[in-house]
Amino acid sequence: MILATFAIVHVAFGEAQSDEFPAVVSTTTPSIPPIALAARLRGNVVVDVTIDPEGSAISARAIEGHPILQRTTEEAVMQWRFARAMEPARTIRLTFIYPEISYGGSPSITVRPYRIELKVALPEYLKPPQTISQIPADWRRGTDRCGIHGVVLKKGRVEILYGLLGFRKGYHDAQEKLFPNGNTEVYGGCVIMTDAVTGERTPKFADVLYCVKCRLAQKKWSNRNRHRKFSI
Repeated sequence: MILATFAIVHVAFGEAQSDEFPAVVSTTTPSIPPIALAARLRGNVVVDVTIDPEGSAISARAIEGHPILQRTTEEAVMQWRFARAMEPARTIRLTFIYPEISYGGSPSITVRPYRIELKVALPEYLKPPQTISQIPADWRRGTDRCGIHGVVLKKGRVEILYGLLGFRKGYHDAQEKLFPNGNTEVYGGCVIMTDAVTGERTPKFADVLYCVKCRLAQKKWSNRNRHRKFSI
């Protein structure tokens, strides 16, 4: 059986380290199995890695974390290179912080205690299916701004929600005045349908434009008004 994995992209890592934590020379990003994508796995994986005087990893043992993520983390760490040292083999402990992995994003895996972020990119064959665009044809990248906050609008991908949805009292007025470009989701109606001719299902995702400050304002409003009742 062939196991497909994500394409990987390395992001520059941070500072030189102490004697306890030797400097990292090169890294390899863990490959995320498709089952981790489907399950939207997240959490920390703690790995004890033993390094020889030349800076090569000679063993890596995960002591904490989801089993699926443990194995792929161990395999990746075995390919890391560290700075050379005069002392004999030593063991350091790394913590890989995995965000929720889903079709709709491009997450970064954070590695502690180093200031390292490993960017994971979805290859074309694993990009979300049935995605529509709600971005205006005349959108100008880096130019179009939010009318409320003056922030440049960014492009993002969000889930389309179906069904009978409820909102907290006052939400729509707040949205218009405080966060018109939050665009954290798209509403697609009450029913998920399949085209009788083409067999294509109702879209699952949408490409949208959003304002970072609008999303922060939306989150703050929701937290302040979480006591309010929902209404349809």
